[in-house]
Amino acid sequence: MTTPQTKIRSHTLPIVLTVEAPVLVHATGMGRAGLDSPTLRNARNEIVLPGTLVHGRVRAALAELDDLSPVSSEELDVWFGARDRKRHERAKAVVFDDLICVTAESTNPKDVGADEIVRIRMDEKSGAVRRGMLQVVEAPFPIGSKVTFEGTVRTAVADEDVDRVRTAIRAALRWNTQVGALRTLGFGRVVSAEVGEGARPSREGVPSIDTSALALRSRTAEDPDPAAVTVVLRFRQPLCVPARRLSNNLFESDAVLSGATLKGAIAAQWTAALGKDSACIQAGFDSDRPDLSAAFERLRVGTFVPVARQRPENWPDSRMQRPVALPLTLAAAGEGVFQDLRACPPGTVFDITKGGETFFAAPRFAPDWKEDDETAADLARGWLAPDRDLRVRTSIDHEQRRVNNAELFAYEHVLADEHLWIGEIGVNDADADETRKVLGDLKSLLGEAGLWWVGKTKASADMLWLNDRALDDHLPDRRVTDADTAWTVVLQTPALMLGPGLSETSDGTALHAACAAYWADVSGGALSLTRQWSRQRLWGGPYAAHSYQANVPYRPFLITEEGAVFCLEAAAGRESDARKCLRLWRRQGLPLTRALAGHYGLGEDHTGWWRGTPFVPENGYGAIHVDPALPKDMPVASPEDGVVAVSVDQGDKA
Repeated sequence: MTTPQTKIRSHTLPIVLTVEAPVLVHATGMGRAGLDSPTLRNARNEIVLPGTLVHGRVRAALAELDDLSPVSSEELDVWFGARDRKRHERAKAVVFDDLICVTAESTNPKDVGADEIVRIRMDEKSGAVRRGMLQVVEAPFPIGSKVTFEGTVRTAVADEDVDRVRTAIRAALRWNTQVGALRTLGFGRVVSAEVGEGARPSREGVPSIDTSALALRSRTAEDPDPAAVTVVLRFRQPLCVPARRLSNNLFESDAVLSGATLKGAIAAQWTAALGKDSACIQAGFDSDRPDLSAAFERLRVGTFVPVARQRPENWPDSRMQRPVALPLTLAAAGEGVFQDLRACPPGTVFDITKGGETFFAAPRFAPDWKEDDETAADLARGWLAPDRDLRVRTSIDHEQRRVNNAELFAYEHVLADEHLWIGEIGVNDADADETRKVLGDLKSLLGEAGLWWVGKTKASADMLWLNDRALDDHLPDRRVTDADTAWTVVLQTPALMLGPGLSETSDGTALHAACAAYWADVSGGALSLTRQWSRQRLWGGPYAAHSYQANVPYRPFLITEEGAVFCLEAAAGRESDARKCLRLWRRQGLPLTRALAGHYGLGEDHTGWWRGTPFVPENGYGAIHVDPALPKDMPVASPEDGVVAVSVDQGDKA
């Protein structure tokens, strides 16, 4: 077994599992009309056996085999996950990807059970069918036919343990008599299972990452960070990175990956690769990667956003660009017409002309947008959302062979089949030479293996490093010139800017004063705030309290959301200092201040602030655009006496 200080690597083993139809894994989404139990499919409409299901059956089988199992109880916990694993402990070393069905579905209507199977429940007293007790189960294959699923299992173990892991998985799969739902009725009988060298998958291997649809260009000295590297991630499994918990057992996933999520995955993978249980990454952590060890707290992993692999037919641009956050000053007037009201006084109204009629209407800002408004705004900012599905999981009582009470939970999954995740990685407070060395160490760590464990699903990602290339933003900003004295800053990612002096009773005046104090503090008085439009939310709860504020008074973090707009002016005689600040922030994000550190109990040493909050610029938070461009049909409005005239007639948008 792998012992501490034994270096481990990532290994991928093929799996070929053959079962006898019928086989069913319930989908949580709707099937066709009249179907009660549709089978689970991925975004490509392929029937799948979820990796979590296979993992659960394997672990249960090895526990049942006990002394006959080829692994010890300690190895079972290390490789396949402890039942009571604590946070920050090493993740399970064996992760199963979804197994894809490679057997063609039947198209012959005469095949028995090749379309659906009908089940009923009888009333024992009357001998008739119970009212409402009719279940229609999808059955894509003839009963008794052989159905083959293919996939992979990823292992993060020492080289000498790979064969033992393979043997254990193969034995466990063969120990199972059935997989999937309705096993007690004979569904999903296992015919054969092969892992590793004995498996002969029919599906082609993973192709190289195709970037032909992306609007890539050469990186130049005018980029915010010319020394940074663009990284492309291609995930092989659905993603679940909880954005919020909707209830005790329902997690909603975010499609955007924060730098905190990815940097945490890198740290966990690095620690495991060295055979260490846990450690603080600092100078001397890895003798083979001294520059990365010394600068890890300054490593800036930006936010990674999903970009479609292929350009949709109705897409307005020839190639896919990086989505951006639109300013919160945008207001909708209906029929896909927007105006930016940053130059308008409070109480501005629209004078709308439609169909020859004119009437006044209040502008609708983002919180009040309807589906048509959101669709038009997403198109304008270059956002094409990945598909999602909901997977329900449960814990099994293996002695009673039934579901444990109150152990049902659901993860929303972001389907990664049609998207790439793209972002930048750089080093804060470093010159080009140090950045090159640090990124060289990082590439040596991740270049071939990719990322191992991301999010709740422990998704793996292939990585493509584009050292001298950058992806264009869908709406570009502009660089800070020596002639500038005033700027409009739009947040592209959430930022920790506020907290001191604010409470639930604070009004708009207090909020403006707090924002003004932040900009004056962070710029050393070189910048003053003239106007601002922002939206805040609280981030906290048990996770934040235990993970970040265990030793300080609990205070939920007051986060300013992306899209916030701040109009800034340089103080008289401080124009050069103001430009220097904006260039630095455009490169590496908005910094935290000493006032924020004191309020949230982060300590005096700014290099350790990441221990007290995830919302540091090195995690991609506080990214900004300076004077960003707007779409042609979303201009900055010029009001007359608080009125903006617009036309919503089709083909005549103001």
